[in-house]
Amino acid sequence: MSLFRYCVQYEEGGHGSALQSVTGSGEVQMMRLRPRKRAVRVSACEAAAESLNAAEVFLLHSPVDNCVWQWQGRLSERRVQSKGLQVMENMKSNRGGLLRIEILDQGRETEEFWEAIG
Repeated sequence: MSLFRYCVQYEEGGHGSALQSVTGSGEVQMMRLRPRKRAVRVSACEAAAESLNAAEVFLLHSPVDNCVWQWQGRLSERRVQSKGLQVMENMKSNRGGLLRIEILDQGRETEEFWEAIG
């Protein structure tokens, strides 16, 4: 695992080939960032307002809005917030730099964020 610079990210889907086509989903995706002893764990979770937790950081990606939001709970750790920024920058570079990034603190969310989360 030390060979990977930022993170290893497992996603559902598959490998496209002549016999199988794989297309990205247009659905909103949400990831939870949880602190561990020496690392930060990033995992997919349900994209719902009920999933938000004040002690954690969440990333919400909306392909329709071409935006990714980092929602930071008021009790979240700085190292987890920093890891979220690294993951978002990685997502942006994988999409040719066209992804819009926004960082939101708990209690200062935008209307666009709430519309995307549902």
